Amino acid sequence: MQKKSNYEKILDIFKLDAILESKITAIHAHFGDIANEFIFIKKLVPGIKFFVTFHGYDIRAALSKNDFFYKNLFTLADGVISICDYNSNRLREIGCPKEKIFRVNNGVNLNFFAKKEVAGFFDLKDEIIILTVARLEPEKNLIFAICLIDKLARNFSHKKIKYLIVGDGSLRSELEAKVDELNLQGTVFLLGAKSKMEVRGLLEKADIFLLTSTQEASPIVILEAMAAKVAVAASSVGGIPEMIKDGETGILLNLSEVEFSFQKLYLLMIDQKLRFKIVEKAYQYVSEQHNMDFIINKLIKIYSNANKQCINCGDLENFRIDYKS
Repeated sequence: MQKKSNYEKILDIFKLDAILESKITAIHAHFGDIANEFIFIKKLVPGIKFFVTFHGYDIRAALSKNDFFYKNLFTLADGVISICDYNSNRLREIGCPKEKIFRVNNGVNLNFFAKKEVAGFFDLKDEIIILTVARLEPEKNLIFAICLIDKLARNFSHKKIKYLIVGDGSLRSELEAKVDELNLQGTVFLLGAKSKMEVRGLLEKADIFLLTSTQEASPIVILEAMAAKVAVAASSVGGIPEMIKDGETGILLNLSEVEFSFQKLYLLMIDQKLRFKIVEKAYQYVSEQHNMDFIINKLIKIYSNANKQCINCGDLENFRIDYKS
């Protein structure tokens, strides 16, 4: 890691002063790079506990570097939280000791999302709304998504398809050009960044949530779509297959070819019984495995064990509710 500048050292003093004044006994940082900025506190404040949750890009950052990017963090942290098995394996690849890894799923606030009736909801509308919420960056693979929508629009004559993309990023101009090239101006709409409330409103109107990323860990947007009772179709990459049991809690797409993904998404659009089954089982899954109350209780147990100085990750790694298929 690079040495800190004098300015960064001065900022550290202010961070430390805030910690001491607040009499904080534990710190839980999200994202490894953020935790790297605060781990020095572990050496300076006696007895303080330090935890970090890794999400995805922070692990990829370490994999792309030659030096041991998180060596100090992994040495000093009391616990490293992994949001999926896929991340757990990659954390070990970048040098995190297995005994420090805790498996805790991402949580979602089920009460925030409206519950809607799903039986026959396609039949009551004149159009089918497909929604994506993602940054407009290469790893989100939105050119693939637009090409997939183009094929659906040309082959699905039952109803009009409307594809809404929420988010901003460096590829906006490229995506707009692709929409123009395929003459999809009346089908694909780039809506820009939206607030959480606005995203919830769009989920209430959506029929299918589509995510075609090439890299993911455990996307919260998928959990939110499940909580909002929207059928999910997503790429089979990273930790997504841990969330989606193909044909049960969602549809997994193969990014190697548009035709394969088209056939599966087309089936989801025309098969009402399949959609209903997926939405109901996905809601059951997210309610049991990603309920915020359950996640908070699990974290409290981890913090409590750390304060007793008896962390035993083996006792907690398998502390999960079994999903009933």
